[in-house]
Amino acid sequence: MNKIIEKILLIFLLFQPFLDAIATTNLNIINIIIRGLFLLFIIIYMFINKSNIKVLLFLLLIALTLFGINIYLDRGLINTISSLMKLYYLPITILFFINIKNSISDKYLLYTLFIYLILFLLSYIFGFGYNNYKITDGKSGFRGVFNSINEISAIIICLFPIGLNYLKEKRNIIVSIILIIFVFIVSLLTGTKVLTIGLLITLVFIYYKDLINIIKNMATIKKILSIILILVLITGGIYLLTYTRFYKNMVIQQNFFKVNNIISLEFINKIIFNDRLTFLKDNFIYYTNQDIINILFGIGYNNILKLIEIDIFDILFRFGIFGLTSFIIPIIFTIKKIKLNKIYIYSLILLVLISLTSGHVLLSPNVSIYFGYIILIANNKILKKNKSS
Repeated sequence: MNKIIEKILLIFLLFQPFLDAIATTNLNIINIIIRGLFLLFIIIYMFINKSNIKVLLFLLLIALTLFGINIYLDRGLINTISSLMKLYYLPITILFFINIKNSISDKYLLYTLFIYLILFLLSYIFGFGYNNYKITDGKSGFRGVFNSINEISAIIICLFPIGLNYLKEKRNIIVSIILIIFVFIVSLLTGTKVLTIGLLITLVFIYYKDLINIIKNMATIKKILSIILILVLITGGIYLLTYTRFYKNMVIQQNFFKVNNIISLEFINKIIFNDRLTFLKDNFIYYTNQDIINILFGIGYNNILKLIEIDIFDILFRFGIFGLTSFIIPIIFTIKKIKLNKIYIYSLILLVLISLTSGHVLLSPNVSIYFGYIILIANNKILKKNKSS
């Protein structure tokens, strides 16, 4: 039985890029059905194996309550089911993954990452991908065959450190260089802050100790020359950054909002957060003026207010205090039960930070599923280490 579960999880992992690709086509219904069936499968599995059953029952009880409230308030059957599936995909999958043990490892996350990158690059080379912005926006950004530029950026940047660290441990320099080049090219094409900054921070995180050790073992003259070279490269990199889509998009946005002072709350809101703090203020005012039912169970998805795209606040306002509480409790429960080494912690922190700046992480099943897989692989590594010791 464990071997069958392992094969299902491995196939589902490796098919993630293809499911994300068909989400932009008329076949999106297949993507939705497969993700829905996977969620149903793990719920049934947890019931059969009595795995974290108390927390799962709590989640399902709140979910049924939210479903009833939304139907009663005439918010639409399909919209209600879809929104609840997005809300509980992350909590349920991590509850499932913390008790699964198999041989799925970092290399499969690396394979998945390469599939994403190759699909993205091929779509650009052969011209069957999509631009992320309208011509009238003035901005430039390419999202390949994927539905959301923010989602694909979040996926790549969370898988990149794990894949690069795996290659470093295997001392595979050639594939490491190829991976870095691929991610670098994709970051230039997307034109997003998330991918560009995430790439640079990850390179520093993975290699800074090696670089320091190399410099330490050098003679004094070589140390000075190395430091000068690093400073020149950093200066050159900052200069070249001004020619990237990422920088040009920020300039266009700065001119559009007429923000002159970069050291200001207005700059942080308009340029860094894309005016999300304004949306947060509007949602907060609307939410706090609602009746007790809407405060407890959320205002739902409506056309009155724009989504904030800061996931934790979208959860609070759209699903209320009950929805946010039921979302957080399984995460706290999971954190208490797992032990992660620094590369997995780093990758998960990146996902959380992205959810707080550009959204499309906690409420996007195709992104949030990687919380579960990272926890699974971390547990597998601990189990393997304990067996060998």
